[in-house]
Amino acid sequence: TNGDLKVASCDDPTCTTATTGAIDTTGGVGQFISIAIGVDGNPIISYYEQWPNGDLKVASCDDSTCTTTTTRAIDTTGDVGFYTSIAIGVSGNPVISYFDLDNRDLKVFSPWWMAGGR
Repeated sequence: TNGDLKVASCDDPTCTTATTGAIDTTGGVGQFISIAIGVDGNPIISYYEQWPNGDLKVASCDDSTCTTTTTRAIDTTGDVGFYTSIAIGVSGNPVISYFDLDNRDLKVFSPWWMAGGR
């Protein structure tokens, strides 16, 4: 209804009860979502912000139930972030694949590239 990205952290294996909350509420966010558990045990979520910017974004949870998060745009050039998928690499850093609609390209983001080159 609101175009928000939300998360539910189950309190038991059958998800009888859960802790829920909004992660990102700016614009139309939360499409093409992918989630992984980082080496710290906390979720990290990649997703597409449909409007107003058409960006690939990531939310890094500060705790296991995502009650607080750090969100940021990863790629902001054009309409990017479709069909995002996230995994944790052997370095412990997330690796995110996604589709660049404007250029019709599959892209991969890894923080390792940002630190040392491609």
